[in-house]
Amino acid sequence: MAPKRFKTDLRLWFCISFALFTIPWLTSSYNYFEMPPARVLIELCIHPTNIHETIGILEVLAILGGMISIPAVCLGWILQCVVVMVRDAKR
Repeated sequence: MAPKRFKTDLRLWFCISFALFTIPWLTSSYNYFEMPPARVLIELCIHPTNIHETIGILEVLAILGGMISIPAVCLGWILQCVVVMVRDAKR
């Protein structure tokens, strides 16, 4: 018996991954910051500090963004696969 091929739903994958990324990016507070990372970025644009401190904060935000985005994309892919399989099984 040949394995069944499922069609990837890119829009669903993007929406799930985007939701999984934005929720911690907008709501969570981490040990390095007293506020969510998105708020830190906004404050940095509104009230710039010296260049060395700004670069340090941007480096931490980039690492934190990677730590949030990679699992969000992977988990989004898995959830998208489950939804597509369930949807195809109902047809």
